[in-house]
Amino acid sequence: ISLNFSQFIYSYYPLRILTTVLIYWIGYQGFLRLKIITERKKLRNSLGINRDIKRVSNKKLFDENEFIEIDTYIKQHFVYTDTQLTQSNLANDLDISSSKLSSLIKHFEKKSFTDYINNLRVLQAKKLLKDPDYNNYTVVAIGLESGFNSKSRFFTVFKNQVGCSPFSYKNKHIEKN
Repeated sequence: ISLNFSQFIYSYYPLRILTTVLIYWIGYQGFLRLKIITERKKLRNSLGINRDIKRVSNKKLFDENEFIEIDTYIKQHFVYTDTQLTQSNLANDLDISSSKLSSLIKHFEKKSFTDYINNLRVLQAKKLLKDPDYNNYTVVAIGLESGFNSKSRFFTVFKNQVGCSPFSYKNKHIEKN
């Protein structure tokens, strides 16, 4: 049996023509879009509209004064010492959305809400541990008064941030005084 391909090649002509037309159409659409984009940029420039493809960062929308007010409120009223403090409760107290509060803290402090509050609690605990007026209090009581809701959480966060246990920190500062 021998195969005859002489008629076979003619059956692909319509496919070749359609492929050629498709490639031409895709190229034409690409150039047409490029032309439209170029014209739109020229039109924007002539109208004085500066709208580049780059998006404006949301970070510019944050108001530093608003964060300073929030930070001051938290520190002056010792809000962080409340063991039941949550992001949504604080946001309600401040009359802003929880997501905005989180975004402000993330933008200006470069920390999550929890890390920001825990940092303030550790600073309070360090201050009390160093103060000779509080030598009669236990380390656990100081941790709980600083806003931590458990001994284990206090020890874990304190050690992660300071690099030593609260007992070690207290002993180092008692020896210096």
